[in-house]
Amino acid sequence: MKSTRCILSIILGLLAGWLPLGAVTVLKKLQVEYQTNPLGIDVSQPRFNWQMESDRYGACGQAYRLWVADSPEQLAAGRYIYDSGKVLSGESVGVVYQGKALQPSTRYYWKVSVWDESGTEITSTEPAWFETGLLGSGWSGARWIGSSETQLSKYRSHYVIDYDVRVAEGNDKAVFVFGARDADNYVSAELDLNGSGDARFILRHTTDGKTRQDAAESLASIIPASDKHKVHHIRLKVTTAQYALKYFVDIEIDGKTLVNSSLTPEEKERKSRGDFWGGKEGAFTVYPYPDGELVYHCRLYAIGFLQPKGQTATFSNLRISEDTWNTLLYNPAETYVEKGEGKLNVWYPGENVSAPMLRKAIKIEKPVKSARLYATARGVYEFSVNGRKVGKDYLNPGWTDYRYRIMYNTYDITDLLRPGDNGIGAMLGAGWWSEHSGFLTGWQDQYGTRQSLLGKIVIEYADGTRETIVTNDSWKCYDRGPITFNGLQNGEEYDARKEVNGWDAPGFDDSSWKPATLFAAPPVNVEIQGYVGSPIQNNVTLTAQSVVEPIPGVYVYDMGQNMVGVPRLTFKGKAGQEITIRFGEMNYPETIPTEPVAPYTIAMYKEKKGQVYTDNYRSALSTDRYILRGDAAGETYEPRFTFHGFRYVEIHGLERPLPLEAVKGIVLESIGARTSGYETSDERVNRLFSNIIWGQRGNFLSVPTDCPQRDERMGWTGDAQVFARTATYNMNVDPFYTRWLYSVRDNQGDDGSYANYIPVVGFPPHGAEDGGGAMGWMEAGVIVPWQMYQQYGDVRILEQHYASMVAYMDYLERRAVRYVQPFGGFGDWLAIEPTNSMLTNTAYSAYDALIMEQVAKRLGKDADQRRFRTFYENVKRSFNDLFVNEEGRTFAPTVESIFGKDSQVGMWPGTAATEAKIVDTQTSYVVPLQFDLFNEKNKPLAIRHLVENIKKHNYTLTTGFIGTPYLNLVLSDNGYDDVAYKLFEQTAYPSWLYPVLQGATTIWERWNSYTLVNGFGPVDMNSFNHYSYGAIEEWMIAYTLGIQRDEEQPAYKHIILQPRIGGTFSFIRGHYDSAYGRIESGWQIQKRGYIYEATIPANTTATLYLPARSVKSVHVEKGQEGITSVGLKDGKAVYRLRSGSYRICVD
Repeated sequence: MKSTRCILSIILGLLAGWLPLGAVTVLKKLQVEYQTNPLGIDVSQPRFNWQMESDRYGACGQAYRLWVADSPEQLAAGRYIYDSGKVLSGESVGVVYQGKALQPSTRYYWKVSVWDESGTEITSTEPAWFETGLLGSGWSGARWIGSSETQLSKYRSHYVIDYDVRVAEGNDKAVFVFGARDADNYVSAELDLNGSGDARFILRHTTDGKTRQDAAESLASIIPASDKHKVHHIRLKVTTAQYALKYFVDIEIDGKTLVNSSLTPEEKERKSRGDFWGGKEGAFTVYPYPDGELVYHCRLYAIGFLQPKGQTATFSNLRISEDTWNTLLYNPAETYVEKGEGKLNVWYPGENVSAPMLRKAIKIEKPVKSARLYATARGVYEFSVNGRKVGKDYLNPGWTDYRYRIMYNTYDITDLLRPGDNGIGAMLGAGWWSEHSGFLTGWQDQYGTRQSLLGKIVIEYADGTRETIVTNDSWKCYDRGPITFNGLQNGEEYDARKEVNGWDAPGFDDSSWKPATLFAAPPVNVEIQGYVGSPIQNNVTLTAQSVVEPIPGVYVYDMGQNMVGVPRLTFKGKAGQEITIRFGEMNYPETIPTEPVAPYTIAMYKEKKGQVYTDNYRSALSTDRYILRGDAAGETYEPRFTFHGFRYVEIHGLERPLPLEAVKGIVLESIGARTSGYETSDERVNRLFSNIIWGQRGNFLSVPTDCPQRDERMGWTGDAQVFARTATYNMNVDPFYTRWLYSVRDNQGDDGSYANYIPVVGFPPHGAEDGGGAMGWMEAGVIVPWQMYQQYGDVRILEQHYASMVAYMDYLERRAVRYVQPFGGFGDWLAIEPTNSMLTNTAYSAYDALIMEQVAKRLGKDADQRRFRTFYENVKRSFNDLFVNEEGRTFAPTVESIFGKDSQVGMWPGTAATEAKIVDTQTSYVVPLQFDLFNEKNKPLAIRHLVENIKKHNYTLTTGFIGTPYLNLVLSDNGYDDVAYKLFEQTAYPSWLYPVLQGATTIWERWNSYTLVNGFGPVDMNSFNHYSYGAIEEWMIAYTLGIQRDEEQPAYKHIILQPRIGGTFSFIRGHYDSAYGRIESGWQIQKRGYIYEATIPANTTATLYLPARSVKSVHVEKGQEGITSVGLKDGKAVYRLRSGSYRICVD
């Protein structure tokens, strides 16, 4: 029996259907290469997208016609360079340009007409254009330019110090110092002539004022008594342990290596073999904090001398260099005669060299029609014209593996130029080129030590002539400017007293500047390519929410949200006043944990209450420093060449706290506007969704990083692949992933394997070897392009990537034995209950084949399609034979039983099983169920065992990185929505909502990265912004909202609506902005039944599956014109929907 409300709504809906409608259909959101009005695309056959928008049910396209012209006037006049003619197709996504060759550096204008289902023609009216980049036309003789000097960072962790020393007659000691942070913390290297005894060399370190000896070696075989007071050459080759916790020092005296005589056999063996990553320890170890305190201070810092009282020595020919790229970093001309006073005499070497500033004066003598700047750098750069910044981007040209590919940016600078004199300026920063990369301090200066710029300005005048200005040695360089240090991990230091007013403006006197230094071009194999997608930009700005003063004079600002970017601070002060800015994702809490995790104690929490927490940053110092110029009107500081992951900003050096509005958070990311929305009756779930968005926003910065704050920030492929589909819901990531996939291919191994993180990093100059990744991580090379195709209809990404994918499949087939993949890799990383990696690796190989079968089908490669299907069937057969026992439980055979006695096992976790055993973990069922690996007999048993396991763990997760994303998908696909909802709403550890209850504002690396009871988790790997567990959003969108794709019609051309009504929610609603338009879906529980609402965009259709007792219990309140009943199937009322909005009441 229908309620009165339902009957009234139906009557109103019918009346509305009878009323005459002024139906309006328009074409909007015109895009080229999945971007709106892109500038500088290096694509010879661009693709076009558009959307229909209509208030009429069933509006759809039946045909289209596309026109392209080289000016708005030509487009209006019908003089086209391309006319597609009328094409009988309803497609409006990925329509390929088929006209004559496009010219480089040319703006094209376009429009489209669509004939709808009634034959009515609709023509686009919004301005639409795209502009080509250089398209291989060259750089017109432009040269790479930069500074002749190299900026020497005091935070260097690998360096070589050379100096000559002569101890005066009647004296014994010469003491050199490095690593000096202050008067109480440094390392000393002492040449002790030892009176009439044998000369010695002594290493000591002083920590917090206490001095300890690290080594004392006789020099009898190197310095005979007769030579003691001669000049001696000392070389200290210094490296550090991971996270800069220890110094390793190799010592040469007069060209002879000093042997460490105190090493144990075990120490000798360890120092000779090198570590897992290829690094080696030096002969001598200096460990300033042997008790394991959490500090990361083993760096160059200040150098100098510490001559004991009454001891005189002369130091000369001091040099600091690095032996990777053979760069001389510091070479003062001074000779230092140190007459001992027992006092530390130190300075920061090279502190007068700053980030390079480059400039060029040009003159405009006739009216300008347009002007373009094409620019890139080995490093990062910022251009300015006449004192105004060019563009809105940060950290261009972004990160690719510069050994293979460097992208350039295109800017429209027409409005920045003016008649007469003009000043062009550029600043260079380290970026990803130099300074520290990755999680090992040895991964320093990954691609080089000196930054360089390549640029080309093309000016088109109103009279049709062109002028080209390029970077060359006519540009001037200055390297004594305000940016005294910059690095992505360690921060930026800025001395405003060194600012050069007007340096990038016309009329500036640069006669004292030196000519720019020319640098060699990259090797011929390096492709310089137009930038793909959106550069790093600021689309969201936060204002501090509160401030506390945990220590007198130290102010901690809470931005209210864990974010990635830089601060923008406005303050006043005296010239020379130094402000230090530290960052943390968390602070030490007001509520003291009662059961802290070691090494933390209750006393530590009490002592540090309110201060920022930085231990989880490991060796990334993430600190900015600003020295005021003393401007009475105030000064604003926003770092140019770094970024931080933070919620809290701790400021030292202020005389009084800044007002909240003076502390801004400039959020940086590479993906732009939101394309999804999700809201429920549970605010905790809403917070979870917000955390997913912020986790993606913070980590999609040039590449998809694992985390944005610590000494890592790398493009881990495992995180990328499990999150790929979720990523597509939240922002338009097609161009972002397209750009990254160039590096995925660049870093593919010769054997076909993909890498664990991309771009690969390692010990320079060669970096890491390409490929060689772990399964579940390497799958990014297959899964990511497949997801882009399905979500965006991007066929080209499959075409571009296909050969690479096939090479990977060849690799998998070669290494398999009985269709089983070897044990090893990362397995189900960070799982509560580990799963045998041979099982998960084999399952992933089947999934790869399943995807590749479909890819080959889409690309018309029939033989490959059959090949991959056969491979999949063989893996499936082998999996059921070897990894499932007679009870349908997952089972792990021994590695030896498959691969033989001499099989090699790589990476962690753990070692291979020496005896066969039951696995029976959640992941061991979830992964093969998601990949359809269990046969008809074993599948129902596996589902049952999975559900039993979940119940055994009280509806909590035991899965890790590769199991968690699929858990709820598998449950819902196999009839267990109720269990999926219980997991989803679980608040106990471990669960998706558990971190929310602990205060999370982003997705964490661990479920218990911080808890109210235990405090902070393990510091060695404890990111508070690690997006991968946010992959639960795929289930949230596709099942709780019910917005599911039809894989036979990509890009949601046909939509499957399958809302799963469940849990304790009173409503769930949301949307996804697909390539065809916004899809809305939501439901609300009523006293009797529920109401379902949906909107289907024009030019698409949908099939709706509504849980219902019968078709009669379903009442269409709105949308009768577009809905057709199919019947009842498996407890669901099935309908076909045309485009339009719907409201349906289900009793």
